[in-house]
Order: sequence, then C-alpha cells, then structure tokens
Amino acid sequence: MRTSIRAFFFSTHKQNKRVANRRMMAFPSMLPVYGLLIKTGAREIGSFPKQYQIPIAEYLAKPVEGK
Repeated sequence: MRTSIRAFFFSTHKQNKRVANRRMMAFPSMLPVYGLLIKTGAREIGSFPKQYQIPIAEYLAKPVEGK
C-alpha cells in the first residue's frame, strides 16, 4: 500500500502535536515535591520546565495567602 507524502506528513504532524500536548501537562502530584526542593534551597524555580513554574509558584503561595 502506497502512502502519499501529504498523507504521511499530516498523520505525522497529528502524532507530534499529540505528543507535544502531552508533554505540556504539569502533574499535580509533583507540585509538593518540587515545592519542597525549592523551600530547602536544593533547586531554584527557574531550573524547572516552563510548564511547571507557574503551578509551583501558585502552590507555594497558597499557605501565604491563607487558602
């Protein structure tokens, strides 16, 4: 069975897009672990992947805000 280049490109593009979307997800179970690493000074927030930086900052701000 022959596959046209266009069909191959679009199928590969969809697969890559799905994988990229999966990588962008921040797992909530990791936030306390990363928060602890930041609190102890073992790592800085800038060393984490971009998709984790905002959720980690929000997680660390919750006790301060009293929520």
